[in-house]
Amino acid sequence: MLTKLLVVADDFTGALDTAVQFSKAGIAAKVYPKVQNLSFLEAEQVVVVNTNTRHLSAEQSFNLVHALTSQAKDSGVKFFYKKTDSALRGNIAAELSAMLLASGQRTLYYLPSYPKMNRITQDGILYIDGVKVSDSNFANDPFNPVTESFIPGIFTGPTDVEVYVVSNYDNLNDRPGIAIVDASTDEQLLAAARKLKAIKGKVYAGNAGFAEQIPQILSFSYSKPIDIIRSNHFCVISASLNEASLSQVEYAKSHDFDCLVFPDEYKAEPDFASSYGFSYLLKQISKRLKEEKPVILSSVENIDSVYDIPDVNPIQLAERISKNMGLIAAELISSTDATVLIIGGDLLYDTIDALAVSSVIPRTELLPGVAEFEVNLSSSRRQLISKSGGFGDREYIVEIYNEYLKDTV
Repeated sequence: MLTKLLVVADDFTGALDTAVQFSKAGIAAKVYPKVQNLSFLEAEQVVVVNTNTRHLSAEQSFNLVHALTSQAKDSGVKFFYKKTDSALRGNIAAELSAMLLASGQRTLYYLPSYPKMNRITQDGILYIDGVKVSDSNFANDPFNPVTESFIPGIFTGPTDVEVYVVSNYDNLNDRPGIAIVDASTDEQLLAAARKLKAIKGKVYAGNAGFAEQIPQILSFSYSKPIDIIRSNHFCVISASLNEASLSQVEYAKSHDFDCLVFPDEYKAEPDFASSYGFSYLLKQISKRLKEEKPVILSSVENIDSVYDIPDVNPIQLAERISKNMGLIAAELISSTDATVLIIGGDLLYDTIDALAVSSVIPRTELLPGVAEFEVNLSSSRRQLISKSGGFGDREYIVEIYNEYLKDTV
């Protein structure tokens, strides 16, 4: 089977929440957590690759996306989707330009709205909850602050690619360049998809919101989604510093979740897996799981506490915390039957890396932006859940748990 669609994401949670838009409809998909040698002739109908370029330079991001798209094109893949962050974080301009140029097509159609998450575009401006994204809490992101709401404004510097706004999907055509298409509702995204099918577009970009409409454009083979068996043990591990995820942890604590905070003395520990803190946290989490209590392990008590360790670079510290918490998550996945909800793309990447898993299978979408997926370990198959740190209102962790409980064993 030749892969029909290549999806390229810049972080792992985004790769998964896009992949489940296909798998929940019965379209076979596979997600690769890192760029590797891929055989598009032996893969699923939809292949999703995480380039992990969110924190790299624009030049590095361009080169990775260009090379991956070129490889897929040379293998016979005809359709491409560049998954972008729904709050405009990352190297969007470089990566969209790279995919368009490598594909050899005239036009890339970029639909960045995600109405289910209250993220819409009007006149090329992205709004989240009615506020320009540059005025939202994403402007305070400690590692990828968003300073531009007008999407063409992120395409700075010399380029041979024209960027323009299409305010009405009825006006879509094959004008060369990157077309930024406004949408405020799912109905408008659907109508845009049908228009793109008519004009035979082949290169698209957006988040999970528009990815859900891609089956309206392309023809796929469908099969019945596989039933998911869920454990009654539930653990949340969050390394996200986004204000949304921190407020979600606080809300969950007040609604019967036991919360543990990653100890400061182990945050920068380079040999954490051999430390007392590693075994202590595992025992504390396991104890609560045996009591069938939902439990959270959070990287910080609040937004400021991550910087409390003197003489440690904050970015390097965040990377170390993510790796150490990934070790905890991986051990829980390997040694217990708990379903683990992982919040944050970097933590998800480090968890899967610690498990030494080369690919994962998306299964379904519990709630908008919340992906349930499967990993195959040497002795078992495990169901996990992931969510971007910036998704959802303050009740979202509790809402995810309640939705999950509907089908537990």
